[in-house]
Amino acid sequence: ITALQGADVSFFGNVGDAYDPMRHEVLEEIDDEGEPGSVVRVVRRGWMLGERVLRPAHVIIRRIPA
Repeated sequence: ITALQGADVSFFGNVGDAYDPMRHEVLEEIDDEGEPGSVVRVVRRGWMLGERVLRPAHVIIRRIPA
């Protein structure tokens, strides 16, 4: 991991983050109290190289009303 950080690779994906379709892959939506579309659980963190997404974060989010 240290070698990746030295190469300008950063990790993202935290509980409470707002869902971003460019950075997150939603595995499941659940009915839960709180901000719709916010991340409830991170299954796999994402990786970025500078501003480029190398691997999206796999997340579970609060259901977004249709």
